[in-house]
Amino acid sequence: MEFQTIQRPAGSEYPKIYKEFEGKLLKDGKRRKYWIQDLTEEYFEEVVKGYTEGFLYDEPMCKYSKYDKDPACLAEWTKFWMSFLKEKISLICLTKDDEGKTRIAGYNCLHAAQKNEEIKAESEAVKKFLKILHYVCDQRDAFEEFKIDKYLYGMGLYVLPEFRGEGLGQVILDTRQDLGKLLGFKASLTAYTSCISQKQAYRAGFKDYVTISYADLAKVDKDFHFPGIEEHTKDFKNMYMLY
Repeated sequence: MEFQTIQRPAGSEYPKIYKEFEGKLLKDGKRRKYWIQDLTEEYFEEVVKGYTEGFLYDEPMCKYSKYDKDPACLAEWTKFWMSFLKEKISLICLTKDDEGKTRIAGYNCLHAAQKNEEIKAESEAVKKFLKILHYVCDQRDAFEEFKIDKYLYGMGLYVLPEFRGEGLGQVILDTRQDLGKLLGFKASLTAYTSCISQKQAYRAGFKDYVTISYADLAKVDKDFHFPGIEEHTKDFKNMYMLY
């Protein structure tokens, strides 16, 4: 599946650096310097690898379904994420190591969701994931309620383990507002499936749109049952922000 590259306003730079900031004080008394910019093609393969080898292990629904152990699932998500990145509206957080080499610290894959869009899957695991995503999102019609024809949708926020504890996820979410406004989006919606990402979303200004507990979802459809997930997170939340 291929999605169209989103056109930027005339004269806008690409890649654009949206934020530059310092992390927390390290043991050696120094602070890492970070910056958040457009996620460009040179990082696509490394980012997709990070999603399939890291994000799918951390994200609750994937973790409790062991999607990271399913070759067909991994192959299909690889294709999906590569297609989303080619829209060229995703964000990446970068830093430099002690030798001056640029390192990836985190990223947020983003997609321009449009009315009547249909994303189809082939593997059973991805079909199950999209099925629950569609069910929750279909509880309310954001296009009609907000009078929009597209919105900025998050397809995974991931911070590499060695850079966690620096608040990078929060800054990346904050930066999404700058990107959305630049590209002319009026709203951003995202399914937040983890209690950790839900807290970050609230701090960034996102509001609840549709909330359904995983216990209630399991009563709706057998495919919506994720054994043990409530030990991690109680609710599935579709959240929104208007620009």
